[in-house]
Amino acid sequence: MKGPYRIGLDVGTNSIGWCIYRLDDNDAPIALLRSGVRIFSDGRKKDDLSSLAAERRKARQARRRRDRLLSRQHHLVGDLIRFGLMPEDDGERLALSTLDPYELRSNGVDQPLTPHQFGRTIYHLAKRRGFRSSRKTKGEDDKDSGKVKGAIKRTEQAMDEAGCTTLGQYLAHRRKQGLPVRARRDPNDEYLLYPQRDLVAKEFDILWEKQASYHPAICTEPARAAIRHTLLLQRPLRPVEPGRCQFEPDQPRIPKCSPLFERYRILCDVNHLRIRRDGEESLLTLEQRDTLADALARHADRKPIPFADMAKRLKLPRGASFNFEKDRKRTGFKGDATAPIAAAIGDRWTRISDLQQEALAVLLEMAPDNELLLSALSALPKDIGPAKQISRSIEAPQRIQPWLDALSRLPFAFDQQAVAALLAVGHLPDDYGSLSRKAIEHLLPFLEAEVITYDQAVAKSRYVSHSDFYTGEIRPRLPYYGKVLAGYVSPHPRRYEVATEPNDDDPKQMHLVEKYFGRIPNPTVHVGLVQLRLLVNAMIKRWGPPREINIELTREFGMSGRRRKELKDEQDKNRKRNDKINAELRKLGQRENRENRHRYLLWEELGGSDPLYRACVYSGRKLCLTDTTDSLCVFSSDVEVDHLLPFSRTLDDSLTNKVLCATEANRIKGNRSPHEAFSGGMHGFDWQSIVERSRDLPANKAKRFKEDAVETALGERGFLARHLNDTAYLSRVAREYLTTICPPQRVRVTSGRLTGMLRAIWGLNDPSGVNAGRKYREDHRHHALDAAVIGACDERTLQAMSQAARNAEDAGQNRKFKQFPPPWPDFRERVLESYERITVSHKPDHGVQGGLHNETNYGMREPAAKKGDSPKVWHRVAIESIELNNVEIVPGKTGRPSAKVANPALREQLYALLRGKTPVEARQALLEFSRTTGIRRVRVEERLSVVGIRDRYGERREYRYVATAGNHCLLIWRNAKGQWRPKVITTFRANANNFDLRRETGPDGEPVVLRLRKEDMLVLEENGVAVVRRVVKISEKSVFLADHREANPSADKKLKEWSPEQLRKAAARSVGVDPLGYVNDPGFRS
Repeated sequence: MKGPYRIGLDVGTNSIGWCIYRLDDNDAPIALLRSGVRIFSDGRKKDDLSSLAAERRKARQARRRRDRLLSRQHHLVGDLIRFGLMPEDDGERLALSTLDPYELRSNGVDQPLTPHQFGRTIYHLAKRRGFRSSRKTKGEDDKDSGKVKGAIKRTEQAMDEAGCTTLGQYLAHRRKQGLPVRARRDPNDEYLLYPQRDLVAKEFDILWEKQASYHPAICTEPARAAIRHTLLLQRPLRPVEPGRCQFEPDQPRIPKCSPLFERYRILCDVNHLRIRRDGEESLLTLEQRDTLADALARHADRKPIPFADMAKRLKLPRGASFNFEKDRKRTGFKGDATAPIAAAIGDRWTRISDLQQEALAVLLEMAPDNELLLSALSALPKDIGPAKQISRSIEAPQRIQPWLDALSRLPFAFDQQAVAALLAVGHLPDDYGSLSRKAIEHLLPFLEAEVITYDQAVAKSRYVSHSDFYTGEIRPRLPYYGKVLAGYVSPHPRRYEVATEPNDDDPKQMHLVEKYFGRIPNPTVHVGLVQLRLLVNAMIKRWGPPREINIELTREFGMSGRRRKELKDEQDKNRKRNDKINAELRKLGQRENRENRHRYLLWEELGGSDPLYRACVYSGRKLCLTDTTDSLCVFSSDVEVDHLLPFSRTLDDSLTNKVLCATEANRIKGNRSPHEAFSGGMHGFDWQSIVERSRDLPANKAKRFKEDAVETALGERGFLARHLNDTAYLSRVAREYLTTICPPQRVRVTSGRLTGMLRAIWGLNDPSGVNAGRKYREDHRHHALDAAVIGACDERTLQAMSQAARNAEDAGQNRKFKQFPPPWPDFRERVLESYERITVSHKPDHGVQGGLHNETNYGMREPAAKKGDSPKVWHRVAIESIELNNVEIVPGKTGRPSAKVANPALREQLYALLRGKTPVEARQALLEFSRTTGIRRVRVEERLSVVGIRDRYGERREYRYVATAGNHCLLIWRNAKGQWRPKVITTFRANANNFDLRRETGPDGEPVVLRLRKEDMLVLEENGVAVVRRVVKISEKSVFLADHREANPSADKKLKEWSPEQLRKAAARSVGVDPLGYVNDPGFRS
């Protein structure tokens, strides 16, 4: 088809529903060409919605820490052997491990040790080298870090009280008293002791000086320098690479520690502040704004200035408050994070330029420790070498050079007092803002001159709009989003590895494309935009460029995992609230439906917390849940649900725009706002009394009684733009992205307020009739129905809806309208025909990423006796997790035995302790046993198939063992008799360096007929009909299949297990389903 068409898109967290409408010469939809659904993983875990990448990164970081530890120990042993402090023979080195290292560390302070004993002492220092204090540690902002610092202080005090010179002496002292010498937490979650690395460094220096007097030929200065470097080496942190400015794409974003950024942030905060009093909101005067901005600029405390203190500074009257106070998470405004720097150097701060202030702040933020910072500050401005050494951690020299040049031009040097004050400056923000220095310098004068918000300042500047980045170029295909959304992406930390721009149309180069252009950090948004590009480009390839695009984004789309979990908790809370209301409705003898629940909720909002004074906000008539002589029943026809701001003018059907009122008053109000209807005192209504009653309503409803309420709700754009151009952050991102293939006036981002209403009116909620007319979410195809409604919404639709609602209001009908005509007469039939033809497209999961093994590390107890047997391995568990089956040995018991406590004597003790107890009693008994014996963890052993993980250093021996977890693929091969047999490929094996799935065969080279991975699609013959199924799970001998349409087959028990032979009998074959849902079936080949 080569003709004008409109795309309707419903973008969710793991799905995209779509439809395509043919347009007539007036751009009105006249036919539905095709619809479909694309399903994909959102990059998050299902249980807690945390990022899968974050989980993998956490495990990878743990492995790397272990590898660095082994590497450091390997190099240290090499240094000790090279300088004669360790024997070369493995056996002799092993014999040294029997010596008590704490006794050696204590004796070595004032007694001679043999060279090898001294080497054993140094090796123990390296294994317990303590916590390294860093300027970049957030301290009190980080709860755990604060506990560590407190424990370090207590440890140092205890050393002084015990009269110990070194940490080793103090630990030996504790050991003799039977006290723990490792960093452990007490029942209050506080560390009993925590050694600092500075103490280890001090101890090394004292020990070396003393032992060098006994062994001068061995303990030389080169040996000391080399061993000390290896012992205390700390890898520098990788710096955060700034993204690009959205207004100046060639400029990097400004550091948040810049005083210029802090001034801009404070002005943005204060300019958004509103004073609330008697239900009215007012802007700050310029004088009030400057008063607060100056106070915040001088506020050096990390804690924010409370709103109450801000109100006192402005001398606000009693009862006045600020608009931000309704946000429970925000207690006030943060001061200038760079104010402590200004306080440290006094009047000299105002004598240097903005760039020099920023350079000094960046130097303080980048410095890893006070030793390097002291050297850099003392040398400025004559020598910038030490400052340059600190800034080497930033990989882009062009970024740091302006700061270094600015520091070299400082008009003064820092005296000792100023240096000491600067060293005492705490943690500074280490992230980047959203704009560049150049953009902020341009916007700042507008924010300073008037009390205007950020978007108003942007509108007054040369940038025109903070959400309009249309360049006028229409591309033939959607490019990778990072190409055109530079202001929204974060750079890849290994961007420097890609020298030239890769081809974003080549799937094999996509990993290079992401490195080169960066990506949006939110994994859900990244995956969604990548799939949106894939889908839209497939449409363009088949049908040409679209004339118009309508898109709606679910509210969860741009949320973080934490916010999505909070939203889920809110939804669970609402469900419990509805259950409670339903119980009340049953008591009252009322029907349990949506209408009555809404009436009950709206009734609860009236009159605050006292149900005796809940009345119609307009007439003052008392409203009750039951019929009485002096009140109106909430559920009777005498009471109606009114739209505060007329639906016909706002198309706002949310509960925020609804109130319970007397039917008679609602008829008088009609198609008007409360102020328009009642402020003139018509029909005997007292406007002042109405305003007084409105103050008992939630604040977002009370403000709808103002004179300009309708205009404020719609803004300058009017109701059409309000519903067809959603201004939420992610909506702006999506709109900007799609304007690369379609002019901005033809890209509509709908707000989603009307989709559900139209879907119900047009009869698209429950096409199969299995859910009593409610939306059926267990079928993936419901996303296509949403897209059909979204695609049908345009200016004509909204104007027609407004007119229909106005007609209903003029006729005195309480309901908005009973029916609304679809785009053409048989619209519903055509939508459902397309719905039935949909084959849902699932993104195949062919990557080898995933958990290679479970998280438990095992040690080897006994190797397998013969092929096919499992070795005996052990691992440690918390003692409170021990169960009776871990200590009970039942002779003759069949099946795989449970892991058993390895120590026989301890096993007998625990068996006697646990026998006959309930799980709760057993746990309490184990905790008490641990408290009295000091045993916190115990070894358990079991027979288990494991694989060895080799040391990357030295002899590459197997130093730990893991049990593999997860299956990557099920190969189905054909034997000589034509039967199909399974062969599972684990994720662990799939990640081997030499693994190639295409070369895999049966055990003896038999041919492979199917390679099945998660989300692969199969066609099977069931009762003579070809049906499409997708692979949901893989086991060692079978696969679990579900219908391609099923949204939650595991929960609904709609999974069916298929063995290879069952698949053969059903003529199973792998098929390709492209993003548009077209099926490529090669047919069955036996």
